[in-house]
Amino acid sequence: MEGRRMSRNIARIENRFIFNAQYKLGLREQKVLLYLIANIDPRKSAFEECIIPVKELEEILKSDGKKWGGIYQEMRDFCKGIISKQITFNSDILVDGRPMEGYINWFQSVRPVIVDEGVCIRFLFSEDLKPFLLQLKEYAQINRLEVAHMRCQYAIRLFQIFKAASEKQKQFREVVALSYKVKELKRLLGLEGKYTRFNNFRQRVLDVALEEINQQTSIFAEMDYIRNSKSKIIGLRFHIYPGKKQAEPQQLSLGIDTEKFDYAAFKKRFGRIYRQIQKDVAQQYQELAAKAPINKMDEMIERSTEGQCQNWFRLFVSKAVPANDDNLRAFSGKILQLSKAYAS
Repeated sequence: MEGRRMSRNIARIENRFIFNAQYKLGLREQKVLLYLIANIDPRKSAFEECIIPVKELEEILKSDGKKWGGIYQEMRDFCKGIISKQITFNSDILVDGRPMEGYINWFQSVRPVIVDEGVCIRFLFSEDLKPFLLQLKEYAQINRLEVAHMRCQYAIRLFQIFKAASEKQKQFREVVALSYKVKELKRLLGLEGKYTRFNNFRQRVLDVALEEINQQTSIFAEMDYIRNSKSKIIGLRFHIYPGKKQAEPQQLSLGIDTEKFDYAAFKKRFGRIYRQIQKDVAQQYQELAAKAPINKMDEMIERSTEGQCQNWFRLFVSKAVPANDDNLRAFSGKILQLSKAYAS
């Protein structure tokens, strides 16, 4: 990054921090944090203090549209709250065979100062964050303006994860697939032990977050479920597309029965698409299995493959479902290209 002028709207964060750090910050706290990180020069070897005029900080904090109290009370509450927030991470140190957790604070200090601009707040990042914000190796670039008007705190966290995954794999694939165990994702979002009913977690967290990400950012994400042999949802699979959602290809005219899905006939007629879907599904299950065993994995892979093939059939072939159905999309860039090839 030597020799380039750094944009003050782009927060650069090491990927391993985005993928592994467990924390929960409020909506306002995350927006201020991204602003502060965007003002760091990651080429440096040590943190410098970040000084923000109170008026500028007020503008960032007010962007969520929530009720605003007096300036003194708002600044006091914000500074007191953010200095106490911690980041949890798993270490390699085992006690009784289990990894011990470590804890880091975001800041060494947060205090008021007076400079030429008037009353300001001085932030100094914790030294333990240097490997994740300075001298970066593999990092994501988060444009803070994309999240400036978000009202869901989990949307900001998920956007960072999706953006990091998309940038990491953009040289290899157009559409990125990312899988998590439900419990694992809750830990990353600071929701461990909460939303015990999956429907509540989906409706109050995931659906709201995805809607904001898709409407307000430069990426588009969709979600489907990973189930065990009893059809219980145990994981989530996100498909992350670069750019805004594009218009769907026209339905295909294939001279076959377009009203009813036949899995055996599908595999024969659309062999390339079937093999690509199966390959992607198998890879996602293998990633999950590396974290925790999955019973009857081969059976689960086949069931999931069939379900995604049926979705593809409904989207591109079946006359019973409009081609612009917003609930369905192709499941990888390669599949989308194959779809266009069949249509030509």
